[in-house]
Amino acid sequence: MTARGTKVARALRLPLPILARKLTQRGRALTHRLTADTAWRTDGVAPELLRALHDRGCSRFFVRPADRAAVVAAVQALEPEAVAATVRAADLVCGHRVPLLGRGAVELGDPIDWHRDPVSGFSWEPRHHSTIDALDLERPSDVRMVWELSRGHQWVTLGQAHWLTGDERYAAEFVAQWESWMAANPPGFGINWTCAMEAAIRAINWLWVFFLFAEAPTFDEARQRRLLAALAEHARFILRNLEFGPRPGNHYLTDGLGLLALGTVLREVHDSHKWLARGRRIVWGEVLRQVTPDGVDYEHAIGYHGYVLHGLLFAVSLSQRNNVEPPAAALERIERMLDFTLAYTRPDGTFPAIGDADDGSLVDLGRRDPRSHRAPLAAGAALFGRSDLKAAAPAFGAANLWWLGPAALEAYDALPDKAEPVGSRAFTDGGFFVMRGEGRHLVVSGPGRGPASHLHHDLLSFECWADGTAYVLDPGTYAYSGSREWRNRFRSTASHNTVTVDDAEQTRLLDDPNIFPVEGDRSARFTLHRFQVGEDLDRFDGEHTGYTRLPEPVVHRRQIWFDKGQGLWAIRDLLTGQGTHTVRGFLHMAPLRVTLESEAPWVVRVADGEAGLSIVWSPEPGLSVTVGEGWLSPRYGVRQVAPVVTYQKRGALPMAITFVLAPLAPGRTVDIDGLLRWAEALA
Repeated sequence: MTARGTKVARALRLPLPILARKLTQRGRALTHRLTADTAWRTDGVAPELLRALHDRGCSRFFVRPADRAAVVAAVQALEPEAVAATVRAADLVCGHRVPLLGRGAVELGDPIDWHRDPVSGFSWEPRHHSTIDALDLERPSDVRMVWELSRGHQWVTLGQAHWLTGDERYAAEFVAQWESWMAANPPGFGINWTCAMEAAIRAINWLWVFFLFAEAPTFDEARQRRLLAALAEHARFILRNLEFGPRPGNHYLTDGLGLLALGTVLREVHDSHKWLARGRRIVWGEVLRQVTPDGVDYEHAIGYHGYVLHGLLFAVSLSQRNNVEPPAAALERIERMLDFTLAYTRPDGTFPAIGDADDGSLVDLGRRDPRSHRAPLAAGAALFGRSDLKAAAPAFGAANLWWLGPAALEAYDALPDKAEPVGSRAFTDGGFFVMRGEGRHLVVSGPGRGPASHLHHDLLSFECWADGTAYVLDPGTYAYSGSREWRNRFRSTASHNTVTVDDAEQTRLLDDPNIFPVEGDRSARFTLHRFQVGEDLDRFDGEHTGYTRLPEPVVHRRQIWFDKGQGLWAIRDLLTGQGTHTVRGFLHMAPLRVTLESEAPWVVRVADGEAGLSIVWSPEPGLSVTVGEGWLSPRYGVRQVAPVVTYQKRGALPMAITFVLAPLAPGRTVDIDGLLRWAEALA
């Protein structure tokens, strides 16, 4: 079935109230397409709004001109290298070179074409947004590149550099680029209006630049009024095009964040009370709907969990700044999100790349590492008074200082510097299981509870980190659009650290022609038999039924033991069912030196300098192990060759395959016989 046919069939299965809302939304889009002109409205901004936002005592947003000297002094004292980095980044923006996701500084040309993907060169026609298919997998271009450019993160960088240096050329460059964008993107027309979430993120960044340039002569009153009127247009567009559904995701939540921010700051605009009311209803309602009771974003993608957490902390701090306390239930759920973030964050600050991740952010205030969620942990430490979060994020960071201000830095510094070690923990509602010990970290992926949009075929997959090195990795996402082959390859079962049976996929998700399928495969049910945390030994035991749809049904059960004293993991794959099958297990490795050391038993060595990891399999008739090449995506839009270890056996069921992960300190050797005796005795 084509993508269009699938969308129609899916729409017909929607609950009637949601289908009615979507049909109404489509009707409004058609009316707008037929009746709208391509001019920006300039009315609706009352003089009272401009006066209020220029009131040096007004503190509706995170930055205001009256705080400039204090913020700049604090940033210079806290992280002087961030000052130089911000100025360098702003100079690149002045030269029309902007970092886009994992591509580094991309040449944009002069003038900037806001409808063009600067990486592939493909340009979208400036048609009405309702007529554009932004996510066509057959188009050799990734729309995320165009959207990322129009989010306006680079203009915030210019504003920060203006505050830090007082150089007016940064204000002049912002005005030139912003006016160019306005001319090329009339409201509702073009690729940059195809997604309400993009309009919401763009609007939030425009709020930042308004306040950062509020006293710049180049950004005069007429331009300020025009920008505020354009922000009102953004709010109305978001309200008309909300991305709701039976199980909405981070897009709908971001729509709400945009409305909440615009309604809070632009409260003198005549219809802003509607934006604010809807924004609050969405944000505080969706945090209870989209975050499981144990604190996991229900889209089951750790990268998106961090994005959602950042957005919710943004909403909490903005509301509190405006003397509005968020609902207690929402605050409790957000604090549980921080608990989950604390658990999956490794001692080096990185996190497992389980599920989709597009490296995007609501606001980028500099030096952001898309593979670390330490910044929201530090923000959470200050907002919730948590010393354990501070211990996991030992630096507050200039980005948080720009956002939360010097008072939050003082609150962070006042927290005790000691906290209890983070231990193993099951997040059964969210579908993640964390095994932790001194210098050891392993996360197992279970089922997601929300839409299938960002799921990968990763049931019972895991990531393994030891002594500062991530050895066994989830290969990541690579890209969403531009290539159906690559999108599906990185989602596939064989691209995860789990098992295939007869080369089948765990689920039918790859049969869906859409980039972001909504419905999961109900045949792939997950059962947790046990997750037990002990003083010396942790145990995980779970299974899934994804292969029971085969002509001869098979159940994959995986058991993992973590010996904390020895710092070892044993993993046993149990295949039960009927018939004779080919079982393949995959271990995707970091880009290190991986060698096959022996065949009796099978031993693979992963070398990281003098340290390393040994993987040892229990001898099984017919078992074979090979080292080959696979793919790893360390950043969105980037892929590289990396080693992959494949273990394989064909035989009649039931079948058991056991192996041990043994991290090695420099100069240590492996007692293979001892490891195997230990692993085989586990039950």
